[in-house]
Amino acid sequence: MIEEVEQLTMVIEDIKLNNSLQKKFQDRVDLVTQHKSSVCVGHNTMLQLYKFYKQATEGDVSLECPSMFNLVGRTKWQAWNSTKGMHKEHAMESYINIVDELMHWSLSRSFASL
Repeated sequence: MIEEVEQLTMVIEDIKLNNSLQKKFQDRVDLVTQHKSSVCVGHNTMLQLYKFYKQATEGDVSLECPSMFNLVGRTKWQAWNSTKGMHKEHAMESYINIVDELMHWSLSRSFASL
């Protein structure tokens, strides 16, 4: 009986953690969506955000690789495909970390210009 209670407690803690992670991820996605036109980041950073977002929301890429004449589509596909096998939670955490780093960088630049 005690083991069952401990297992149930662990499952509940997992659910709480996943709900918290999901909320944190969605908050960062909303932030990026709201400010994407006002923040200038490099192509590599955008690809990082793209691949982790796609892995977190859709899992492993299931589309065929676009032809070499579709450079943008092929580059995005290759980025997403590089996360193949990554757990949803890890992709969410990676996305969150990138956005948090961008926010920190942006804030430090704002204060430096004062």
